Amino acid sequence: QTPARGFFRASEFEELERNNLVAALEIAGWHVAGTEGAAERLGLTVAKLRSRMKALAISRPTPDSLYVRLGGSRGIATIARDLFGRAVAHPVLGRFWKGRSTYGVLREEKLLVAYLSAAAGGPAHYVGRDMKSAHAGMDISNADFNALVEDLTKSLSKFKVAKADPGKLSLGGSGLNSANHAAHERLNSVFGVKTTYI
Repeated sequence: QTPARGFFRASEFEELERNNLVAALEIAGWHVAGTEGAAERLGLTVAKLRSRMKALAISRPTPDSLYVRLGGSRGIATIARDLFGRAVAHPVLGRFWKGRSTYGVLREEKLLVAYLSAAAGGPAHYVGRDMKSAHAGMDISNADFNALVEDLTKSLSKFKVAKADPGKLSLGGSGLNSANHAAHERLNSVFGVKTTYI
């Protein structure tokens, strides 16, 4: 969907291309060449697709990554949309979206998908602000964070996301630190991973 301004910025257009290539690669099982490969599906030559993958720094996620465990781009998008819907409708968390336009809410949902994909070790590129800057001045409490974790737990349970061997979820610039260690531990428990905070 074209932004309200009527055009895409270069970074947004790059994000669209990246997401499109990743979607085709995942459907093709990350096979670039061949009749069922991503290049054939996209209508590109193998050389052209490899060139665009290199330019956009797209590489296949490791099999044991949290990104793969969550179902890749499609799985994360499905989980993120469910989580976002729960948060917006939540009696406590819903206040953060009160009065927001539909476009603004949809943009935040899209950024959440990209952020979770990138943080989980996927090939997505998050172009939004870091978490600390994005949530500055919103007076988010540990109770709010715990409520979000509860909604996340419900979303993961709904889509039967199972825990596996501990992995890593990188939440750089999240603004979460040792002051809310309990919240860290709850997030670790939900994902079955060891979160890292920068």
